[in-house]
Amino acid sequence: MLFMATCSFGLEKVVFDELKKLGIWIEHKKDGHVFFSGEIDAMYRANLWLRTADKVFLVLKQTKAIDTFEKLFEAVYELPWPDLLRGESTFPVLVKSKKSKLTSTPACQSIVKKAIVKKLQTVYPETTFPESGEEMVIQCWLENDELIVAINTSGEGLHRRGYRQNALHTETPMRENLAAALVNLSGWEKEMPLYDPFCGTGTILLEAAMIAYNIAPGLGRFFAFEKWKMCDTDEWEKVRKVALESRDETTKVTLIGSDQSHEQISLSLENIQTLDIPPIKLFDQDIRKVSLEGVGFKPTSTIEKGMIVTNPPYGIKSDAKDIEEIYQALARRYHAWKGISWHIFTAYENIEKVFGQEAKKRRKLYNGGIKCYLYSF
Repeated sequence: MLFMATCSFGLEKVVFDELKKLGIWIEHKKDGHVFFSGEIDAMYRANLWLRTADKVFLVLKQTKAIDTFEKLFEAVYELPWPDLLRGESTFPVLVKSKKSKLTSTPACQSIVKKAIVKKLQTVYPETTFPESGEEMVIQCWLENDELIVAINTSGEGLHRRGYRQNALHTETPMRENLAAALVNLSGWEKEMPLYDPFCGTGTILLEAAMIAYNIAPGLGRFFAFEKWKMCDTDEWEKVRKVALESRDETTKVTLIGSDQSHEQISLSLENIQTLDIPPIKLFDQDIRKVSLEGVGFKPTSTIEKGMIVTNPPYGIKSDAKDIEEIYQALARRYHAWKGISWHIFTAYENIEKVFGQEAKKRRKLYNGGIKCYLYSF
């Protein structure tokens, strides 16, 4: 079986490495997609364990030269829809088209839907289908006249871990899978003290904790495939059982967070409680007033350094003067706090100028459609 994990641009290699660590056979990757193959348990494990992907799809067909509606209809009709869908199944169709002759996505969606219905009618006598049962979202991609037909096995995006029930509106809320990617790309290891001076509701710290304690990010949520005709319930329960038994809290992990909003800190504490992990040190204080001693953030003797991974405000909806002061405060602490590596995810373009030096690494990523960079100092 062929599967596909989608992800934000720039994270393909991160998802690739995650799949490789899971022992899953990887076929290839391209912009925003990583293709892998295996039995049904590979899809279960990918959904349960992938920290940085968006969704996991079961690929039903890949074919070229789909440049007419007739060819699109035939390509979709050939698929074994009665084996996948029940007579009462709900099956919305989504189409994305890029650099293809078939540019009208509403028209393509109508053709795909018609082809599926016609195929189902070869088995089910209904002339219309109520679509009142379990949902299976059909996703089609057309790019350069090449067609991919797939079904969304995840349902909601994989960033929906289940621990963040409430979150205050921030200028650009960070999704959990992006936070996990930042921790991954920073090179953080669980023996290192980790501090986030703009922790908000604690997403970066919580994702670091889940990595450190080997907690499968999908354990607290439901997946679309669980209600499907093709779901092997016994196999799925085996995969979940292995994940539950893999949790390991024996390693001492030092995670520290601060934020100027007391309400955000309160929500962080709620999220920690929901996730049921060892305590994270949190306090409400503006970065312009934070001291290293006040944080209690000291590098360990074994690693000989600590780490900061953070997502400061960057002026999309904030006062420009206030933003400048925040980054000046960060720069002062960067030069004063020795033995600490800094990884700052931001869209603020003057950060290197304010810090007085170029970043060692600069990686372009996107947060809610906004181009940002992960600067490593």
